[in-house]
Amino acid sequence: RKLGRKYQWSKRSAKEYHMLLARLGSLTGATATIDLSMASDTVCINLVKLILPESWTTLLMSLRSPFTLVEGRWVKLEKFSSMGNGFTFELETLLFRTLADAVEEVVGVREDPYTPGLVTSVFGDDIVTPSSLAVTLVSALEFFGFKTNDNKTFLTGRFRESCGGDYWGGLDVRPHFQKEVINEPHQLIALANGINRFGKRASLNGL
Repeated sequence: RKLGRKYQWSKRSAKEYHMLLARLGSLTGATATIDLSMASDTVCINLVKLILPESWTTLLMSLRSPFTLVEGRWVKLEKFSSMGNGFTFELETLLFRTLADAVEEVVGVREDPYTPGLVTSVFGDDIVTPSSLAVTLVSALEFFGFKTNDNKTFLTGRFRESCGGDYWGGLDVRPHFQKEVINEPHQLIALANGINRFGKRASLNGL
C-alpha cells in the first residue's frame, strides 16, 4: 500500500512489487526468486482438477480445446492451455500460489528481521518466496512436473531476478539487450536510447 493512496492492483504494480522483492532479496537474502521453464506446457489437466474446485475446473474445461488436428489425426491434449489463451497466465498464477501456500502451511516461514510477515508472491510463472521456503517449494514444483529455469532462479547469493529486474546487492544491474542486427536508422536510435537508459541507471547506482 502506498502512503496516502489507495493501492490498486494492476500488471504494472504487480511487476514493480516483484522487482522490489527481488531487490530486497539481493540486499538481505530474505527472498528467493524462482522462474519455471515452459510452465504453461507442463500444466496438465489432472493438476488443475486436483487444485481447483470442481465448478471452476468444469468452467475452464469448457473454455479450452480438448483435441487438436495433427497431420489429419485428432490428438487429445493433456496440456491444459497454452500461452495466448486468455486465462493461461492467470491460471498459472493461481496454481503456483496455491502450491506455495500449501508448502508454507506445512513447513512454516522462518521470520526474517528485515521482512516480518513476508509471504510468497506469484505473477504467472514468476515466483518470489521467503528464502526459508525456497528449496522445499522447488521440490514441490518438481514433484508436480515443473522444471525451474536454472538461468533465472536464484535461491542464494547476492543476485536476484524477477519480472525483468536484475539486482546485485540491491543495485539495478539490468543491461541493455540488443536482440537484432542493426540495419536501419530507427534500430540505431533504439540502441542509443537503450544505452542511455542503462547509463542513467548505472549513474544512480554509482557504477
